[in-house]
Amino acid sequence: MANGVPIEAVAPGGSDTERERLRDYGLRLVSGADGVHHFPIRHHSPACALHLKRALAELRPDVIVLEMPADFGELVPLLLKAETVPPVAIVAVSERSDKSREAALTPSVLGYWPISASSPEWVAMKAAKASGARLVLADLASGWRLADEALSPSAEEPTQGDDEAGDDETGAPGSESKTRLAGAADPGAPTVLTGDGLLSYSAYAESLVRRTGSRDFNEVWDRLFESRAGEDDWRGFFSDVGAHCLLCRETTSRADMAEDGTLSREIAMRAAIAAAKAEAGGGTIAVILGGFHTPAMLDPPIEPEPAGDGRPTMPAHGSPSRSYLIRYSEDMLDRLNGYASGMPSPGYYARLMAASDTSASEAGDPAGQPADDGTPARNLAAETLLELRRSIREARQGQVPALPSVIEAVRHAGDLATLRGLPGPGRMEIFDAARSCLVKDELHLFASPVLARLRQIMAGDSVGTVPRDSGAPPLVADFRRRAAALRFSLESIGERSRELDIHRKPQHRAASRFLHAAKLLDTGFARIDRSASLRSGPGRRPVLTEVWTYAFKPSVEARLTALAGIGDSLETACLTVLARRIAALRDAGRGDDCEAAAAVLVDAAKAGLMGKSAALVPHIGEAIASDADFCRVVGALQRLEALWRGRRVLGLEREGALFPLVASAYRRAVDLMAGLTETSPERAGEIGRALAGLYHLVDRVASGGEGAGDPGDTRPTLIDPSLFDERIRTLHGADTSPYLAGVISAIAHLAGWAEPEALAETIRAGLAADTFDGATRCAPLAGAIAVLPALLRRAGGVIDVVDQHFESIDEDQFVALLPALRRTFSALDPDEVDALAGRVAEMKALGEPLDLAPSEIGEAEMLANTRRAAALATIVERRGLGAWLDGVIRAGEER
Repeated sequence: MANGVPIEAVAPGGSDTERERLRDYGLRLVSGADGVHHFPIRHHSPACALHLKRALAELRPDVIVLEMPADFGELVPLLLKAETVPPVAIVAVSERSDKSREAALTPSVLGYWPISASSPEWVAMKAAKASGARLVLADLASGWRLADEALSPSAEEPTQGDDEAGDDETGAPGSESKTRLAGAADPGAPTVLTGDGLLSYSAYAESLVRRTGSRDFNEVWDRLFESRAGEDDWRGFFSDVGAHCLLCRETTSRADMAEDGTLSREIAMRAAIAAAKAEAGGGTIAVILGGFHTPAMLDPPIEPEPAGDGRPTMPAHGSPSRSYLIRYSEDMLDRLNGYASGMPSPGYYARLMAASDTSASEAGDPAGQPADDGTPARNLAAETLLELRRSIREARQGQVPALPSVIEAVRHAGDLATLRGLPGPGRMEIFDAARSCLVKDELHLFASPVLARLRQIMAGDSVGTVPRDSGAPPLVADFRRRAAALRFSLESIGERSRELDIHRKPQHRAASRFLHAAKLLDTGFARIDRSASLRSGPGRRPVLTEVWTYAFKPSVEARLTALAGIGDSLETACLTVLARRIAALRDAGRGDDCEAAAAVLVDAAKAGLMGKSAALVPHIGEAIASDADFCRVVGALQRLEALWRGRRVLGLEREGALFPLVASAYRRAVDLMAGLTETSPERAGEIGRALAGLYHLVDRVASGGEGAGDPGDTRPTLIDPSLFDERIRTLHGADTSPYLAGVISAIAHLAGWAEPEALAETIRAGLAADTFDGATRCAPLAGAIAVLPALLRRAGGVIDVVDQHFESIDEDQFVALLPALRRTFSALDPDEVDALAGRVAEMKALGEPLDLAPSEIGEAEMLANTRRAAALATIVERRGLGAWLDGVIRAGEER
C-alpha cells in the first residue's frame, strides 16, 4: 500500500490470508505481466485521472484499450480537436428497423456517454494522441447496449439508505439514484452508458459505508481514493482501487451482472484485449476499464468464450445507432441533477484537478502529479468558501456570512481533514465546515440557502464546446437552422428577451410559432412572460405583443438530441408529440375528455401545425359528441372559439375543420344544459362558473364582437344565441342549487328579459334562508358575482337587498355570516372593490371613502376580537351601563 495506507482501509476486518490475497491481486494488476497493465478506474474520478496521466506518461504504451462503445471510434478525432473542451457528451440514438405508425409513436432508446475534464477516458485519449498509441474501444456497440437496456427488467440502480445530511447539502444520494437521466419521465428516457451502479451499490460498498461511519459511498470513495490524488505512487493507488473493485464484484451476484449486460460486455472486452495483444507483438498495452470489469479481465471465467471475434451478436430486439458529440454542462453532470453514474459536484472536482495539474507544473513534474501535501485541496477549500460568500452577497439573497465566519470555516475544514486522516479537506469537509460555521439558524432539510448555494457552486456551471463540424442529429440541425433564420442568438447560453409583434409582423408570427413548437417539445428553450391577445374586442384594450425569454443551454441541445428518434425536423417531432398526447388520453381512459383534446389542438395551432394535424380533428369531434361533462365541453368550446377568434394571427383562415368543431361544441354544451337542474352541491360552483363563461361567449357573438362570422361568410352562424337563451329561460325559476340560481338569475337580468327585482329577490331569499350554513346563504350572491362582479353595485335593488339584510340581523348573526361573505367578495378584483366601497360610502353618506388599507390582523383574530367586544358590551349592559356605553360609541363616531 502506498504512503502507509493500509489494506485494512479497503478491506476492514479481513483475515491475514485475505489481506495477502488482495495485495497479490493488486500487484498483478500493475506488474505488466505479458506486457499488459490494468488500470481499474471510476468514471470522472480526478484521482484516477491524475494517476493515469502519470502512469501513461511513464509507460508510453503501444496500445491503449479503453472501455467505450466500439462504434464511438469515429467520434474520437472530433473529441481530440483543439476546439473540444469538456464537459461534452456522446449521445447515441437507436435507429428503428420498424417503420410502422405504432413504432413511430414509441420513444427511441437513447444513451449518453458524458466526458468531463476529470474523466480518465479523456486523459487516456489525449495520451494516445500525444504518444501515437493505437486506441482500441473495447465495449459493445451502443446499439447493443441500448437494446439491452430497453428490455432490462430493472433499468434503475438500487437506492441507498437515507442520508442524514440531506441532498441539498452534500450531493449524497439520499434520494433515489437512477441509471436513467432524471427529467425524462417517459419510457424513452435517456440511458447513461457509464453506469457504475454495481460498484457503488454492491453489498461490500454498502458494508464499507456502515463500517466507516460515512454518509454514503461517495464519501467513502473520497476518503479512500480522492484524498490520494497527490501521491506519487500510481502503482500503489491502482492496486488499492483494484482491490476495492474486486471485493465489490465478489459481493455481487452473477444474476445481477447478467441482468444488466455486464457479462456480455466483458466477453467483448476480453476479445478486444486479446486482439490488442496479438497486434502489439510484445509491446506495452494499457487496459483502462471500469474497476468492476477488471477482475474478469485478469482472471477470465472458466467457460469457453464464443467463437468468432468474441462479441455477442446484436439481440433480436436491437438495432444500430447513430452517435453525435454534443455540448454538456457541469450542472447536467452533477449527480443530484440527474447524472446517476458519475462523481457528484463535478465543478469542484474539475477545479481540484486543474489545481493539482498547476501544482505539478510548478513542482516541475509534467506528468501531472503534485506533491502529496494537500496544498491544492486546502487552497480550493478556501477559494470555494470565499466564492460562496461573494455569491450570496452579489445575489442579495439571505444574510451574507461574515468574513471571520468564512475564515473560521476554512480553518474548520482543514481541522476536519486532519481529524479524518486526510492530507487536505475534500468535498464533505467543505460542506461540514459550512454547516458548522456559516448556518446560523436551525437547519431543516432543503431549508438552508447557504448550503443550497454551496451545492450549486460545487456542481459548477461551466459549459463545454464542440467543433463546428461535429455534426448533429437532423432535428438539432433543423432547430438551429430555423432559429438562425428567425434571428435567435444561439451562441451564448445567457438568457435573452424577445418581444414579438404577432399582429403586424409576419416574421414575428413565424418566430412565435417556432417558440411555441419548442415549448410543445418541452425543450426548455423559451418561456413566455406575456401573452398577446389573439384578437381585440369592443371595450377591451388589446395586448399586441408577446414577450419571451430564451436561452440555448446544453440541456436544450440534449433534449433535442433525445427527441431525434421521433422526427428529423421540428415539425415532424411536434406532430409525433401531438399524436402521443392523443394516444395517451385514450390509454388513460380519457378518450372522451374533449377539453384535453381541444388543448392539444390549441398547442398545434400556436405552433403553426393546425394544417398538418388533420388526424386530431376526428378524435376531437368524437370526444365532443361523447363527453357528458358540461364543464369540460364548455372548456373545449372556449378553447376552440379562441382559435376561431385568432384565426388571422394563427394563420387559420383557410382551416375548414375549425368552424364545425366550434359549432358542434356549442350545440353539445347547450344540450347538456338541460341536466343542470340535477347538479350536486359539490359541483355547483364549478358548473356555475362554466355556465357564466358560456353566457359571455354567446353574448360576445350576439353583440357582433369577437367570434362573429366574417362579412360575406355563407356558412351557417357559428353560434346561435337563441339556443342558449331558450335553455336559460327553461332553467330560470327551476329548482336548482342556490349558487346556480344566482348565476341563472344574473344571466336572465343581463339578457334583458328578467327584471332587476327578480335577481334581487333571489339574493334576498338566499341570505334569509333557514340554515346556519353561511356558504349556502351567500351562494346566490356568489353566483351573481361570478357572472358579473359589477352587478352588486349596478343592478338596481341588489345592493339595497344586501344592505337591508345586514341591518335586519344582529351582530352575532353578522359575525357568523362574515367568513362566507369574505369568501364571496374575494372574487372582486381591486378596482371593483374600490368602486363598491365608494358606492357604500355614498349610500351611507359617510362623506369620505371607506378605509381599504390592508390590515395585519388575520380573520381568526378579527373574529375573536369581535366576539370579545360583544361579550364585553353584554357585561356592561347587565351592570346598567348600557346608556353610558352608547354615549361613548356615539361620541367616538362624531369625532
